[in-house]
Amino acid sequence: MGQQFKTVPYTLKHENMRYSKDMLLESDSGFMMPFELDKNNSVPVILDYGQQTHPNTGEMFFHKGVDFALSEKPLFGIATGTVKGYGEEGLHDKFIIVSYGNYEVEYGHLSECYVKYGDTVKASQHIASSGPFLHVGVRFQGQDMNPFEFLDMIFSNIKHLSTCKKTRTPFMDDFGVIVPSSYDNEMDEIEKLMSRWLPSYYNEINNKSYVSSTRISGNLQSLLSQAAEENLYYEVCPTVSNPLGLSPKGVNVASKILDLLIEDFLAFVVLRFNVYPESWSKDRCEDFSDGLVKDGLVVDPLSDMQPDIRSYDIKRVASIYFDTSGSRVWTKAWFNGSDKGEHAIEINRDMAIKFNKNEISRDVWLSRFFPKQMQNVRKAVSEAKMQVFGIKQ
Repeated sequence: MGQQFKTVPYTLKHENMRYSKDMLLESDSGFMMPFELDKNNSVPVILDYGQQTHPNTGEMFFHKGVDFALSEKPLFGIATGTVKGYGEEGLHDKFIIVSYGNYEVEYGHLSECYVKYGDTVKASQHIASSGPFLHVGVRFQGQDMNPFEFLDMIFSNIKHLSTCKKTRTPFMDDFGVIVPSSYDNEMDEIEKLMSRWLPSYYNEINNKSYVSSTRISGNLQSLLSQAAEENLYYEVCPTVSNPLGLSPKGVNVASKILDLLIEDFLAFVVLRFNVYPESWSKDRCEDFSDGLVKDGLVVDPLSDMQPDIRSYDIKRVASIYFDTSGSRVWTKAWFNGSDKGEHAIEINRDMAIKFNKNEISRDVWLSRFFPKQMQNVRKAVSEAKMQVFGIKQ
């Protein structure tokens, strides 16, 4: 390829593009751009996507990718994926194709390949080196798409994740200090959860299939109002990482906002995938789940009914809860008029249906899901009958 192509700058921009749920890419190893960007996040483009003029023949043709002026540069895995193609051919010389979920990404005009067909790759893994320039093509479910749309999504994911690292909080660039969070000790685990489910979280917020609790929304509004009353906004020049222009005076407010945003993301992951940070104890997981009930993120279909909790021995009542999507169900019980009740236990929908149809008696239900508590009830009832009536059971 002896011809010298004119290069033009192209800056990757975070456009907040909207993707349907099946277009979002999830990756347990995080995300990485296929090549290193310069300090301005720009790359030189030789030939763009779409209708182009062929640099050799001058004829118009449709270019199904983007050619970058990246000579002998390291190329990286973008996310967790599998090598689906490898070889040499006339159009793109040496090439590899890596499958990332519904996406296939082709690197062409390579000088070296460090992976082979069938290999699993991870984000940031060095998988190849470019030759005199680099061709990148992207297909979604077999259909060609503009690689820049895909790269913008990857770049957006990287930016979102970087705001949650304890060494790079959203406001650190302007504060010159680390904004503390109540989740600092679990941040490495939380980052792993975000690398996998943050795109789904943002997508469900955008299409309103997930709605934050009234408590979290109200607290965020209160904090923002508090910052306005204290004149914390625009003390420094606003940036992408600090759009409100907060200064070091606003560290306390920023820390509280960061806590709420992380808490809301964790609530989404628990509700949708029943996953908690690995370091959390069983009690902390149960307390967090109870908080979802209090916040109204799970609803009790029996809340409008007046359950019959009258009993000559010990009062006891059971109820069931669905999450807002109706896909997960929990049961909860109260004994002897307890306000807090027992920790909720997740059950399957078939059991919930039987409960609603009264096909399972209260005590059978409680004995199944709260056996220790029911054992104590029977013991107390037996002792009471012995004392009052002289009846031994």
